[in-house]
Formats: sequence, C-alpha cells, structure tokens
Amino acid sequence: MSEKKITDMQSMRCRVCSWVYDPELGEPNQDVMPGTAWESVPETFLCPECFLGKSEFDPA
Repeated sequence: MSEKKITDMQSMRCRVCSWVYDPELGEPNQDVMPGTAWESVPETFLCPECFLGKSEFDPA
C-alpha cells in the first residue's frame, strides 16, 4: 500500500475518530490560524475530538 503525499494545503483526518483538520479553517482553539499548512501545525497539536496527537493523522 502506498502512502498519500501530503501537499501544502492538504486536509488531514484523524485515524481514530475521523475528525478532519482543514487548513483553510485551522483550529483557533489551539492557536492554529486559518491558512496554516499541516507541516506548520505544532507537534503539540491534539485532535479536538479524541485528544490524540498529530501522529494519528493521515491525508484526507
């Protein structure tokens, strides 16, 4: 199985709960402003639904 390549403004989906990070929206509750590419999201980011870390996300 090949991995999807992450593009600059790629949406990312949590593998556990399926919450989607949309870079156009960001996640203001965690100080991630709209327009923030996934690569620029801090490593301390947690899924707002299940509270797991950035490593649990795959390209949507």
